[in-house]
Amino acid sequence: MEKAVYDEVGTSRRLQGLDAVIPALKGWKEAMPDANATVTNAVSGGHAVTLAVTGKGTPRGPLQGPSGTVPADHYLASWEEGVSIIKEVDHPAVRLTFDVYHHQVNEGNIISSLTRHMDCVGHIHLADVPGRHEPGTGEINFCNVLSAARRAGYAGYLGVECIPSTSDVKAAMAPIRKIVEEVNAEGR
Repeated sequence: MEKAVYDEVGTSRRLQGLDAVIPALKGWKEAMPDANATVTNAVSGGHAVTLAVTGKGTPRGPLQGPSGTVPADHYLASWEEGVSIIKEVDHPAVRLTFDVYHHQVNEGNIISSLTRHMDCVGHIHLADVPGRHEPGTGEINFCNVLSAARRAGYAGYLGVECIPSTSDVKAAMAPIRKIVEEVNAEGR
């Protein structure tokens, strides 16, 4: 157990050893006391087990990020909260990243949320549910999502922030390319 490793994909934080891992997990529980976590994937090999855990909860305390502690009043609880801030700031240089994976996990109704507030979107992140794998490997219909975004006026960049389902980069990119080609070909 002394070889315990904790990798947070969302924050790029990597901790090693029980003396570091246990306080980090306690920190999450303190920051989000109503949190519920679900193991979304488990892989074992040799003497190691890797668990992918997805959590939901309302932030009430500080979180640890790659740059240090993020105070409880520095993150958002919902898409609508972010939209209201963008509308209040009312500056063209201030926009939100629409993270398709997190929106599906936390709120659902991707297309409705995205298109209703397209004027607040500056960037779109793509990853599929479950597992945060590349688009085209899960339940989200990315052709519909990207077509709706285009019809609503989005012409910006797409970022793929995922855990590839394979170590073969070309194979991992294939479903993404297919989705983009289909959306472009149909002019949707």
